[in-house]
This record gives sequence, structure tokens and C-alpha cells, in this order.
Amino acid sequence: MTEEQKTKNRERERRKYKANPARERARSRKRYWASDSGRVRGRERYRKNRERIRKQVTARYSGNPVLRERIKKTSRDYNWRLHLEIVAAYGGQCACRGCGVREPRWLQVDHINGRGGEHRKRIGQTRVPAWLKRNNFPKDNFRLLCANCNFARAFYGGCPHR
Repeated sequence: MTEEQKTKNRERERRKYKANPARERARSRKRYWASDSGRVRGRERYRKNRERIRKQVTARYSGNPVLRERIKKTSRDYNWRLHLEIVAAYGGQCACRGCGVREPRWLQVDHINGRGGEHRKRIGQTRVPAWLKRNNFPKDNFRLLCANCNFARAFYGGCPHR
């Protein structure tokens, strides 16, 4: 690549950045963290400065209740959107034949083979929804059940509707 081409490319990138800086920053961040080097450097930086980073985060949250509430709301909104995505991916209703519940608040992901505890330990308790999304919502070992059917299956060995 010649110097002239490099200069043209730089100018084009600058124009794109000036036109929409937020989008370009997000794109740059995404490229950085998508590469192994970004993740490795981030982990190493955290490992070296763990105590200092934890103190900063604690001070930031404890001293700012408005920020804490905003972060909680953002997290709740994200988790609800993810739940709705999962419900849509698995058919939007309870898989039990006699039940047919469609209310998203009552629907839960069920491990068909009954090995949910092992799976949660392996991937981390709170990461099941994100794991499902990352793995394109696998249908072979998972299904949607309403809370009643899921609990009855777990504690009584079968669904009350069968």
C-alpha cells in the first residue's frame, strides 16, 4: 500500500468518525474485544490491578445511588429482553400438551434430560440465558415449560397435565 493510499484511508476514516462518532467508537470497541489480544490484555490488567479496581467500583456505586439504580434498571431491561427472545425462540408457550400457557412471565427453560444442575455448575448459575443465546437456542436438550409444569416435573416426577 502506497503512502498516498494510506493517507486517503486515514482521511476516509476521519470523515466517518466525524459523521457519527458514537457508532465508530462502539465499532472500534467491538473489534478490540472481539480479538483475543483485547480480551487477554483486559484480563491481565484486571489481574494485576484487582484490588484497586474493586475499590474504585465499590466507591463509585456506594457514593452514587442514582447510578446504582440506573444500572439495576438497565440490567433488568436487558434480562427481560433476553427472556422474551428465549421465549420466542422456543415457541412462545408451555411444551406440556394439556397446559398451553403463553404468558412470558410464567415460562421457564427446562432441561429435557433432567441434568440442569450439572449444566448450571458447568457454565455458571446466572449464565444460562446468555449461554442459550450464544449457542443459537439449542432445541435438543431444552424446552419451555410454565412454572407449574416445571416444578411438578422436578419435585413430583411428572407434569400434572399428563
